[in-house]
Amino acid sequence: MQNALLRKGANCVKNSWSLSQLAAMNNINESKQIMKPTSKVADTLLTEVNNRLADQHAKCIAMIDQISGKREATPSPSTNSNGKKVIRAVNLPVIGMTSMKEFMEQATRMKRVEETVTKSLKDLEILHKDTFSITEHLLSNGKPTLERFSPADKALIAATFEQIRSRHAATVENMADIVISLRSIASNQENIILGDDLVHDFLRDRLAIQLLCDHYVGLDKCKAGGGISIQCDFEDVLTDAILESKHICDANFGIAPEVHILQESSTDNINVSLIRPWAHHVLVEILKNSMTSSVQHGSIQGSSVSPSCIYIGLNDDNGSLVCNVYDQGLGLDEKGIQRAFRFADSSASRRWDRIDEQQSYAMVRAPISSLGVGLSMSKMMMAVNGGSIHLENRMGDLAVSNNMSLSPGCTASIYFRRDDTLDLIL
Repeated sequence: MQNALLRKGANCVKNSWSLSQLAAMNNINESKQIMKPTSKVADTLLTEVNNRLADQHAKCIAMIDQISGKREATPSPSTNSNGKKVIRAVNLPVIGMTSMKEFMEQATRMKRVEETVTKSLKDLEILHKDTFSITEHLLSNGKPTLERFSPADKALIAATFEQIRSRHAATVENMADIVISLRSIASNQENIILGDDLVHDFLRDRLAIQLLCDHYVGLDKCKAGGGISIQCDFEDVLTDAILESKHICDANFGIAPEVHILQESSTDNINVSLIRPWAHHVLVEILKNSMTSSVQHGSIQGSSVSPSCIYIGLNDDNGSLVCNVYDQGLGLDEKGIQRAFRFADSSASRRWDRIDEQQSYAMVRAPISSLGVGLSMSKMMMAVNGGSIHLENRMGDLAVSNNMSLSPGCTASIYFRRDDTLDLIL
């Protein structure tokens, strides 16, 4: 019965929402006081999350099927009519292998990795099935919890959204582990066993579920706009991101570059509607990468050389607020720019281990690098919100004002849509 409901939920049409529509869900009484969400709001967001959990469950099954299909295509011993095992001759598929022994060792390792990955995906599938059952229970049999909506019912609904948010907190890291494991056994780094498009869609939809849960929790705590910040002071958001980035850089390197904000054009009212935690995440990821590059460039020049300053320019561009981050560090070549946005692809020599640190990347921002998900998830967050991120390597000096020129480095441009009626890509 539940499997049939999961299939039905996965086939439901997901609604598109604008930032203003989500923010307007808050309940305001005659005295202009923000109240807790109504039963209708709880029903609407529960239904949205319920359908998306079913859709995510279907994606988990599709990923398991992809890996199972690859495994079945792997050559293996067969049995003849006499019941004896026969090893069929195969061409050595991996360049550089010189013996059948080496090929069999590689095949064994591939099988072991695929089995581990399949187990991880099945755990994700079970997680989505379990959390789906929680929302389905609240939405079935006449929806008594939503119909009564007593104080106890309201507390239960809020706890449900918080539980879903908490139980899925490590999903991004788990998917990163899966992708990295599969990439390690691929004969071609661009030809992993699990399709990049399916992984991308899974992670994008994971962000949508997180946003909807965060939004209800915010509404329940009587926050204006819930999880949405309407006409937010962008300079305030930027200041918070700069402070955190400098703290991370200083904790990892013992030094942090100075950051200066420039006014590139007329931006008297720097207000923009955004999902503040996502904007903060994106800005910190860009800034800490720029700081890392600046510190490393300074260390190459000599121990006595301080890292060069980072400059941030704000301007308008066709309905978007553009935040340009200019560093004067090592720069990025074309391959480096492509790798920067590739999920779970890091150039760090040692990966950050959340088990060793006893904390989740979703809760803290301890590592300066190495997890390989920061920029790729940042790009997805901006895309969902109608924005984008672009990286550009500067080979020559750049004039940023009449009396200031910056040395070569990298420019990161982050586009925030000012139009809060834009449909979120959920």
